[in-house]
This record gives sequence, C-alpha cells and structure tokens, in this order.
Amino acid sequence: MDNKVGPMDYQAIADKIELVLASLSNVSDEELRDLAETYARACQEVNQRLQDIHHLIKAGERSEAIRRADIAPRLLDAVDALDLPDRDAWVDICTLKRLPQPPELLTQYVAELNEAYESEQGLAGLLRQHRLLALARAPLAKRAAVLRQLAEAEPENPIWVEDLQTLEKFWLDQISQEIQECVKAEDLSALEDIHKELESGQWRCAPPASVISQCRSAVEMLRNKAFRREMEHLATLIREAMERRDVSRVEELLRVWQERAATAPQWVDWDLQNKVQPAMLLAKQLEAERQAERRRRQLFNQFQQMLVNPPSRTELEKQYLALQEAGVTLPPDVEERYAAVIDMYRRRAALRRNILLVVMTLVFIAAGVIVWKVQAQIQTNQIAANAVAVVEAYIESKQFEEAENYLADLEEKHPQLLERPELIAIKTRLQEAHQEENSRQKKLADLLIMVERSLESVPNAPALDQATSLARTPEEKERVAALRTQAEKRWAALRAEAEEEFRKRINQLEEDLNQIVHSNNLSVEEELHQLSQLVERVNRLESENRDKGLSFDRELNQLRDRASARLMEVAKTSKRERAVRELCSAAAQGTQAYLAAVRKIAAGADSVGLTDLTMVEAELPRLDALPAWNNAAALWNDSRTVLSAQARTTLLEQINSLQVEPVDAFPLKMEERQRLEAYLTIISQRDQLALTIVPALNEEWKQPLISDAWFVQLKNGRRYYSREQPGRLIKVVRSLKSDKDEELPIVQSMVEYQGRAPHTVLYNRVEKALADWSARSWEASADTVLSEIIRFSRKEPPELPELPLLFHLFWETLTVAKSGDVGWQVFWNTWQDTLQKLRDQYPANYDWPRVAQDNSSRNFDDLRAFFNKLPSPEEVLKQVASTRQEYRGIPWPRLEWVGIVIEDDQRVWYVRGIRGEIVQDGAPLFILEAPPGGKGLFLQRIGMWQGQRGVVQKAGSLRLYNGRPVVAFVPPAHN
Repeated sequence: MDNKVGPMDYQAIADKIELVLASLSNVSDEELRDLAETYARACQEVNQRLQDIHHLIKAGERSEAIRRADIAPRLLDAVDALDLPDRDAWVDICTLKRLPQPPELLTQYVAELNEAYESEQGLAGLLRQHRLLALARAPLAKRAAVLRQLAEAEPENPIWVEDLQTLEKFWLDQISQEIQECVKAEDLSALEDIHKELESGQWRCAPPASVISQCRSAVEMLRNKAFRREMEHLATLIREAMERRDVSRVEELLRVWQERAATAPQWVDWDLQNKVQPAMLLAKQLEAERQAERRRRQLFNQFQQMLVNPPSRTELEKQYLALQEAGVTLPPDVEERYAAVIDMYRRRAALRRNILLVVMTLVFIAAGVIVWKVQAQIQTNQIAANAVAVVEAYIESKQFEEAENYLADLEEKHPQLLERPELIAIKTRLQEAHQEENSRQKKLADLLIMVERSLESVPNAPALDQATSLARTPEEKERVAALRTQAEKRWAALRAEAEEEFRKRINQLEEDLNQIVHSNNLSVEEELHQLSQLVERVNRLESENRDKGLSFDRELNQLRDRASARLMEVAKTSKRERAVRELCSAAAQGTQAYLAAVRKIAAGADSVGLTDLTMVEAELPRLDALPAWNNAAALWNDSRTVLSAQARTTLLEQINSLQVEPVDAFPLKMEERQRLEAYLTIISQRDQLALTIVPALNEEWKQPLISDAWFVQLKNGRRYYSREQPGRLIKVVRSLKSDKDEELPIVQSMVEYQGRAPHTVLYNRVEKALADWSARSWEASADTVLSEIIRFSRKEPPELPELPLLFHLFWETLTVAKSGDVGWQVFWNTWQDTLQKLRDQYPANYDWPRVAQDNSSRNFDDLRAFFNKLPSPEEVLKQVASTRQEYRGIPWPRLEWVGIVIEDDQRVWYVRGIRGEIVQDGAPLFILEAPPGGKGLFLQRIGMWQGQRGVVQKAGSLRLYNGRPVVAFVPPAHN
C-alpha cells in the first residue's frame, strides 16, 4: 500500500471500516491489517494537518491556515469522515488482533478552525477592498486607511501591523515629493488632506517632525496665496465701483473685504490696505454725515416732545442750546411754543421763592433740635463702624486674641454698643473664624505628620496637596514647601527604583528569550509553549509599564517582535528537525529518557531520515562512567573537602582511569596531572606516617631536658640546664653522654637569670599541636610547630634557646612535616643544601649542654645566620600555603554529555548541543569508545565547539551515526 492516503480515500476508508464492523467474519486478517494501517496513517496525516493549522493560527497566520485547511481534501471533511461513530469498537478489534491502533483525532483543534473561518468571513469585505486597492495602485492614504481597519478588526494578527508599517514607511519616503507636487500644482485641497493625515495620530511609524513642518508650511503658503488673490480681486471690484460712483456697491464690497481680512489678519499687509484706503476713507465720510443727520433729527424730535410734556426749565434750555449748536433751524410755531413755556417757568419760580422763604424759617427752627440728636447718633454709629472695621482687620490677619481683647475693652467703655446688630454679628463671626482657624491648624498639623510618616515609603500626595491649600502663614508655607521638596526627591527615587526594577525585569525577559533561543534541549512543543508564555509576560509587563507611566515601550516592542518572530520560525519546523529536537530534549533529561526517545523515533525513522538511530542503544551504558568522574571532580574542586584516605583513593583511581586520544586534548596538561598525582600520593602517606615518624617526633620533644627543663645563667656567661627546679642547689646536666646529674651550689650574687629553659617555653607553646598531629591535622600542626621554632629563633638571650638544640628540633620537625605535605617539601627543597651542611656540623648527638657550660663556647654564627636568613614566620607560612594552593588549586574539569552527532541534509556531520550553554567556544568534543579492559573512560576527540554547535573535524576511521553521544570537559567555574 502507498505510504500516503489519497486525497479522496478518507470516506472510502471509513466506509470500509463500517462494512468490516458489520461483517467481521468475512474479512481476512491480511485485509484487516492493511485497513488498520491505512486508517492509522490517515489519522496521523489529519492530526499533522490539524497541528500545523493550530500552530499557524497561534502564530497569527489565520489566512494561511484557512488556505491550507481548504486544500483538497478539505480538512474539516477529512476529520468528519475519519471520526467513526463506532471508533471504540474498531479500536477494540485492533487491540484484540494486535493491529496498528489509530491515534486519537485532535478534534479539540476543530473548534479553533471553525472560529478562524468565522473571523475570516467577517473580514472578507475589508480584505476584498484591500486587494482591489492594491491592484488598482490606489493612493497610499486610502490603502493605509483600509489596513488600519484590518489591524483594528484583527489585532491578534501581526501581519496587518507589519504591512501597515511597511506601507507607512514607503509613504513617508514618497510624501515629500507629493507635497512638492501639490505646491507646484497649487492643489490646496490635496495638500490639506495630506496634512490632515499626518496630524491624525493614527500612524504606527510616527511621521518625522520635519515632514509635518514641511506640509504645514506648504498649506500655509497656498492658503496665503489664495487669500491674497481673493483680497486683490475684492480690491479691484471696490476700485471699479468707486470709479462708477456706485457708493452702495463700494460699501457692500468693503464690508465683505473687512470680514475676510478679519479671518486672517496676519496676511493683510500694507499693500492690500493701501489698495482699499480711498474706499475706506469715503465710507467713513459717508457714515459721519449720516450720523450727523440722525443726530439733528433726534434732537429736534426730543425738543418737540419736551414742549408737549415740559421737563425742568434747565433741561429744556439745554436742549434748545444743543439744537442751535447742531445748526437746526426751528419753525416759527415751535419758537413761539418754546417762548410760552419759558414764560410759564418764570412765573412758577417767583411763587416758589415766596413759599420757600416761609418754609425755610420753620425748618431752621426744627433743624437746631434735630442736629444735636443726629450728631450724637452719628458719633455712636462711627464708633460702632470703627469697631467692626478693627475687628474685621484682626480677623483677616488671624489676630484673634487681639480682636477679643479689643471687644472686651469696647464693652467696658461703651456697654450699650454691644447690643447693636453689627457688633453682635462681628462677635459671632470672630468666634466662628477663631474656631475655623483652630480647626485649620489642627488639620494642617495632622496632614503634615501624615506626610512626614509617608516619606519613608511612598509620599502621600493627596495629604501634601491638602496641606498646601491649608497653609496660610509664611512658616506653614515654608514647612509645606520643605516637605514637598523631600517628597519630590522621594518620588524621583521611587521612580528611579521602579525604572531600575522594571529594567531588570526586561533584562530577565531578554535573558529568558536568549536562553530559549539558544537552548538545544527543548522540543518544538516545549519551545512553543515557553515562547507563548514569554509573550504573555511581555504583554503583562507592557500593561504595567502603561499603568506606572514608565517609558519602556521601545524595549518591550523589540522584545515582543523577537519573541513573535522566533515563535513563527519554530512553528514551521520540519519533521526531521522536530525529531532531532525531541532527541536533544530527552538527552538533557538523562540516559533513560534518551533511550525512550530513541526507541520511539527509531520506530518511524524512515520518515525523518534517522535510520541508524538504533545503534545508539549499545553505546549508552558507557555514559554511566561519567558520574564517578564528576563526583571525583566535585570532591577535589571543593576547597572544604577533607581528603580522607577513601577520598584520596577515589581521586587516584579516577585520574588514572581516564584515557584521552589525542593526549593534548585533555584540559589538564601533563605537568598539572603529574603535580596532582604527586599531591595525592604524598598526602595518601599521612595515615602511615602518623603511626610511625610522628610518635617518634613527639618522643623527641618530650625528653625531660626539653619538655621540662630549668635554666640558670651566670654573670660569667656560663649556662646550666637541669631537669628539676633549682633551689640552693641545681642538678646540672653536664653532658648528653652522661646519665648522671651533678649538684652545684647556687650563689645568687653570681646568677644573672634563673627560670624555665627557653626551649621548654617553646615546647609549652607547641605541645598541643604535637599531641594533635595526625593525618587530618597534618598541615595545621606542622605550621604551628615550625613557625614557633622560627619565631623563637628571633629572640635574644636569655629567652633564646640554645641554637644547636633549636636547629635540631627544626630539622626533626621539618623532616616529618615534608614527608606528608607538599608545602613543607618545597620549602625543604629550597633550603636543603644549607640545612644539610648545618646538620653535618650539628648532628643529632651534638652535646649542646656541655658547650653551654663553657664560657668560652662558640657563638654559633652559622646557625644564627641561617635563622636570620629565613623569612619571618608569617612569610614562611604564606609561602607554604601558596605552594599548597598551587597543587590543591589545580582545576579538575567535569565531563558532561553536551550533544549528539547528527548528519545534515548535505551529508555533513555536526554535533547538536543538548546543553550548549555550558560549553566554551573552542572546547574539544569527544565520543566514548570502548575502554581497554572494559573499565574507565576512553575518549576519542572528533572536533570542537563553535558558536551554537559542534564542528566535526576528524572522523577518520571512527564510525559516526545519528544520535551518538558527545561529551566535553567543563571547567569548574561553570559548575
């Protein structure tokens, strides 16, 4: 049978299965197997199409997804055909007869595809319009408008945004030329449309400010030209009307000219004004004449009304004079009526004068009585008014105590005044103002305390604003201003912290994206999932960026674009690449997961070109040797590790079990490897040495003449040593060769010093270190004892031990120390010649007590010169520690499974990384060969790591096959 089901076979396959289920006994096992294999492959093909459609929709390529779904046979029809009503019965038959079982149809993606169809139908009109405009090469503005509608209607599809940005960039490249063409053609309407589009704010690629400025200037220039032509045309019409003496036409055109000039006064220059200046002067003259005539007519009408209803004589005479000044000639009858009215006013005036004289006499008498009362009332009112003014001034200046004192004083002097309404009102107002001020001060104090407390975290902006509005006095305003300064500094600091924290989160997203992109151990599904999650994190961060008012839009957009591009790239991965990535992902999880993935992919290796994958299974057990090597590396590289006997044995076994071909590919050079082995060898002897030579050293130090000796120095220079504390007598050790001590009397007048022997003081200092000397404390004990010996060699008599004895103790201790420590061994090698010469001259049996008793004894200049030549104890310990570190600090590289061998489409072998982030560029790559003897590790170099993959440089006679594990040494710094 064919490997691929024909485009029209799905329904036929389903029908055959229905027939088989109806009459199973009539079908042979061979026919059943063929039908089961065909149905299983059909389900796999449909599932693959559903997965491809799903990834396209998720990537925003909905149109492409629908196009592929409509390729014959239509995907929905295929799913409907293969979704058998009796599928469970068919699966049971396949299970019973051990036939290939069909995979479950991914029907959960069908609803997603149906939604895509519905969305595509809703956009059909816009898509049709977009295609027609593109085919017709329509103006870019119309095409951009349709693209914006598509981007709004389908925000999840990034293609529309990308097309819109591309179109806008192209339009921006052409728009300067369009502006120039409009200016040249003086097409103001088209130019205004371009300007409106530039100022619309709908651009995805913001137009340059220079282009907007250019368009705005061009619009202004054309508007100026059009306005000037219009105004010059009106001026010409006005001039022609004046030549015809058509006054009404002149006034009408002049009114239109002035209205247009008012709309754009900046464009009306002196040249335009001069062209209509005569007409404007004529219009002003005519208007003045009309005003004068209206004025004369109005005055005459008012005068006639006054004669009918005469007002006062003064107003009538005033109106008459106004008529004469205006040049109005009155008719005779009007003149006669005016004269009669004036005569009537004269007679009435005479009568009023007589009556007025009588009334004034009476009034003068009554006025004298009233004036006195009025003056008294005025004085009272003045006092009350002054009091109100003073209290109001105090209230305005917030001097409430002064106002209360003033009212109390006023009540004492003028008690009747406080009953006046205005004083009662001002007193009430004073009380209210005082209470209001107290309330304001209390509220202000509370707000300031609230603001001060909030400065440690987030300044309380509403409280600070309320305090600003409540502050009245200079002191209050100064305090509020100081708090605002502190708050602004705190806000600035908080914003800086927020921006720094936000930038760290963006950097973390970029690191996560780089890790996903460069990771070699993710399957396609895992990477798609992680990329989708990262895009969601970017969207959440963008929302937070807007809420906080930060300015990281550009960084977030770039990050989203990178993630989206990677998402689309991964979604288009081939079957072979998917299989390789699945292998890498499984390899990163360990050998068991890798073995399962190899067996799974090997079952369908024909379809992905990995037919030799099954050879991997035989090699995987060799990887089991890696943990032992890496455990040894961890043990060695940890400076806190105490190298016990078992640990030393393990390290030596591992370093000797590794074979690398070629030898120079091993990160540890031969010299480093030899030093490492020497270090392990020498410290491995400590356990044995601690049972042999260390006890002997302790016995040497514990001799009574060393560990518990007394010392008497006479003024003549003789020095005597005793095993017992001297009294009146001293038991002197005359010689190391004599077992008998000699008693000598002590004459105090002859004694210069008496007390503990200096070397006994030295022993007391190092006694604990000697007692604790073991394999575990070898270095600490040796350092303590030898540094103290050097320190005592710097002392002066009587605190200086006998130099031959001090040298003997130094020799014996150093001999033991160097046997189990590389630091003191290197020190010994440095001073070996000098030490040996001195040892030959001062052997172990040198009789130092006898020499000390001889006042003509030697000064031991050679020993003194040797000890003086030695560095200080601190410097010696520093050199010894440095030597140990040179040996102990040799890095033991780890050995990691870093990739697998893959053959690409051009039949070139390369190494695909499974954890490439830990491999350095240039690092050698190895495959695991069968070790001689079947134990340990045998590594054969095949190439080196470059960038994101390994380059196979040397295949030779080595057999390479897909999926073969590749290992590399990893420096400890990358652990």
